[in-house]
Amino acid sequence: MVAYDGFADYPVGALAGNNGGTGGWASSWASGSGTVNVAANGLSYNAGSVSIGGNSQAVSILDASNNGSVVTRQFSNITNAEVWFSLLVQPNGAGGDDFLQMY
Repeated sequence: MVAYDGFADYPVGALAGNNGGTGGWASSWASGSGTVNVAANGLSYNAGSVSIGGNSQAVSILDASNNGSVVTRQFSNITNAEVWFSLLVQPNGAGGDDFLQMY
């Protein structure tokens, strides 16, 4: 595993500046536009044979501006040819133009 962050070690409130998790993180969390907070309730998913229990906390992103990077955190240098990424997302609202981008 290159890096993991379950957000459980952070106080409820602003995510920016927190530097927890394990593995190859090269920086702490930084916020761009919008409001990014650690929320007290985690996420989970159950469907058929798939059951994923989230941690006790989650990240809440409120970005009404839609003008760029909302939250960033860098990995250390990754030299493997293959990288897998996983997360739970719970969309909240009526907007149909939301997206997630990694680069």
